[in-house]
Amino acid sequence: MSADQSITKTQNIYLPLLGFGVVLGIIFSAGILSGDSQGRVNLLYLLILYFLLPVLSLVASLIAIIRGNASTVFSRLLHSSFFSIQTNDSYRRLRHLNLGSLWIMEQIQLFMMAFSLAGLMTFFVLLLVTDVTIIWRSTILTADDLYPVLSLLATPWQFWSAAQPSIDALQASQDYRILNTADSNLSLVVWWPYVTAVQITYAIIPRLIIYLGLKIKLSNLPVEHDHLVTQIDTPSDSGNEYKALIPLSEVPTIETFICWDKIPPSIINKINITSLSEQCPEGDSWQPELGQFSVLIGDSNTLVIVKSWEAPMAELADQLKTSKGYLLLLNWRDQQLKPALDIHIDEWRRFSHSHEWQCVTLDEHYYE
Repeated sequence: MSADQSITKTQNIYLPLLGFGVVLGIIFSAGILSGDSQGRVNLLYLLILYFLLPVLSLVASLIAIIRGNASTVFSRLLHSSFFSIQTNDSYRRLRHLNLGSLWIMEQIQLFMMAFSLAGLMTFFVLLLVTDVTIIWRSTILTADDLYPVLSLLATPWQFWSAAQPSIDALQASQDYRILNTADSNLSLVVWWPYVTAVQITYAIIPRLIIYLGLKIKLSNLPVEHDHLVTQIDTPSDSGNEYKALIPLSEVPTIETFICWDKIPPSIINKINITSLSEQCPEGDSWQPELGQFSVLIGDSNTLVIVKSWEAPMAELADQLKTSKGYLLLLNWRDQQLKPALDIHIDEWRRFSHSHEWQCVTLDEHYYE
């Protein structure tokens, strides 16, 4: 298999994230469109959901693309046990080719498109089966204040006259709760074409363009190391090259313990290593940029505790270069220790291969 073919093959859709986007889109849209006790929906709320939120997330995506790194928060979410992106072959292959961030950003675009399309479909369904009355109310803003803003937003679809705002429509659909006035013209004001155009123009089309651009970029990037792709495709065949996995009971006396990330105290206490809970306090995580890691590690044996499902980070690799010790791979669910998955173990063994470190797992009795 050539490198180019391998990269093309890995570009698929991460369905758990896509499904999550659909569910969130339905929940948020249904919640907003439920309206008040009389079924009236505030136009300003719709603009926050269908314009402001997509545009802000779009700006964040563009910044991430320019910087070449996926959002740290989003990346950590994908590496959590809820999504377990580490089990996805596409991500694992591309990450070893330094393309993992691009792939994550590609999936983010699909997530946001799924969110917006689900919201749009929910909007249409509720228009069909319920009486959705779109009004607007504000303590400060007036129709004269809103009209220029709405007109500016509608600039891209000047050809669609039904989706253009008007000062008369704004005045007719303004709701005065204190006066409790119900304008008879309110039922004649149709805002759904405008809301639909906003979603398509600002939430769906830009994401589609960015997604296609990232997909093309991933398809056309040259890869010089064909043997690396082949090795990633068949980890079980190359696993014998790496150091053997050893149980915790066979690790020599440990003088230094480090939690690379936040580990619940209840999990730490289950390991029954003296003073380990003191080294990994609740809410603590080591920040390599502050030099804490290098201070703790010396010539003595060090046990670094990591979450098995999370990707080995470059910051950790930098710290391991001048030290030696053991990497304890922890996995748990519902406060119960679980054996690390083979796919995660292979990932960490590859990571530690070029360093004087060895991967460690818990003995069987910890899982009983």
